[in-house]
Amino acid sequence: METGEIISLNRLKIGRNAVLVRLDGKLRKKKKFADIGLVAGTPLRLEGKAPFGGLLRIKVMGSSISIHSEDAEHILVGNGQKGIQYR
Repeated sequence: METGEIISLNRLKIGRNAVLVRLDGKLRKKKKFADIGLVAGTPLRLEGKAPFGGLLRIKVMGSSISIHSEDAEHILVGNGQKGIQYR
């Protein structure tokens, strides 16, 4: 991801950190994502992708969660912040 570039979460490379920029207006169940911490400014890391593209595993606020790739298309992220640790 280039500096200043905003991409959808499903385009992020495995192992990369990013910061959530916004949830696209077409995303279904926005409140569900807010309840698990996916709001603007939240740092996250893409941990893995299912072999056939169905699910993505991300780390948010110390927890690993899986989301559908169709939903990840509507989650926009930007460059990760330096110094963020994910374990």
